[in-house]
Amino acid sequence: MNIRKIFIVDRKFQGNFIFKNLLLLVIAFVMLFGAIKVWEKYQVNQGFLLRPPQNSSVVAWAQQNNVPLDSAQFLREFIRRAQVFTFFDLIWKPLLLVLLINILILVIANIYYSHKIAGPIFRLKSQLQRKLNGEDIPAIRFRKNDPFQELAELINKVLQLK
Repeated sequence: MNIRKIFIVDRKFQGNFIFKNLLLLVIAFVMLFGAIKVWEKYQVNQGFLLRPPQNSSVVAWAQQNNVPLDSAQFLREFIRRAQVFTFFDLIWKPLLLVLLINILILVIANIYYSHKIAGPIFRLKSQLQRKLNGEDIPAIRFRKNDPFQELAELINKVLQLK
């Protein structure tokens, strides 16, 4: 089993590919951090840090213990029964939204960029298959911005040797 020791075989292509994916990852983290900060600011400014209890349960407790509804003891019991929001309670909705948007962006970007790789390879395979079937083929050409221009030139030279 021969293990390739050099992983960067085409610096320009692979560097560009890695840079674009890292850039998308950085954008995802910035969006996530921004969403958390905006959500945190909104929640703190609104004062939604406690989840109030069911009012009927506190009223039932007050009636059972003969506590007036406008007393400090009723208010203390109401606060005691309240539950504090957890961090997850506060951020799961914006976190989910940002995650879904990032997944959508990454899928679309990777489909686009992988097409720039798969398209020329598909064209090359189909042209070479036609040549193997005995057909005359024109010179293999890729679109202007496709990454395999040198490969097309080399294959054209090889096919001209016969």
